[in-house]
Order: sequence, then structure tokens, then C-alpha cells
Amino acid sequence: MTLCVQPAVCFVQSPTEQKTIDAEAFLSMKQNPKPGVRFQPGVHRDLQNGISQIVSAVIPTLGPRAGFVVSEPAGPNNPPEILEDGGLIARRIVQLPHRSVDMGAMMARQLLWRMHEADGDGSATAAVILHAVFN
Repeated sequence: MTLCVQPAVCFVQSPTEQKTIDAEAFLSMKQNPKPGVRFQPGVHRDLQNGISQIVSAVIPTLGPRAGFVVSEPAGPNNPPEILEDGGLIARRIVQLPHRSVDMGAMMARQLLWRMHEADGDGSATAAVILHAVFN
């Protein structure tokens, strides 16, 4: 995701109209195009990529001697979080830049969070199983 340091204005001209929008709206239009129909194998590959990104963030917490994952804060004044639970790590991942990759990540995120709420543990194992089954 690209952030603008200073507020900027973009001039967008289409064949039917001209309008002025801010830079963040322009970037979100480019990164998240309008919904449409997509076909195999591109969709499957993007879903796989999204699931792999969530699983790779959760895998360090797997095992008898679990590791920690540091989550970057959302705001500039918030300190970083040190997390050791797969459900919380998945919950901190809000959005990925590409829409179809983000759908796969949110599918994995939902599974891990439900596992965390239902059992309290085992979300890292569920992530590995999801990754193995989907691939």
C-alpha cells in the first residue's frame, strides 16, 4: 500500500467526464479495480498466495518452543506488539494490496480467528493444515 506524505490532488480525465480526486482515492482505484469476473488459474494462484502470506506470518509460533512475531503499530504513537498466538497475528493483518490475494488472506484469517475463539489454541496447526490442503 502506498501512502502519501502530503495531501495531493490528481486530475482524472475519462472520455465522458473530468474530475479532481485526492491521491489516496486515486491509488485505491488503481490497486483495487472494480469487481469483475476472473477465471482459473489466476484466481486459484492469487488465493494460494494470500493464504501463504498469512501462514508464513503464523508459522513461527508453531511448535513446543514457540517463537514471537512483532506486529507494526497502526498509528505513529502506538508501540509495536509482540505476539505469540496465531489467531491474534492473523487478526492484526488488515488488508493486502491486491484484491484477490486479499480474499485468500481473509479466508485464512477467518479460519484462524474462529479456531482461536473456539479452542484458544491450535491456530498455527490449523494454518499449516489449510496451507497443505489448499496447495
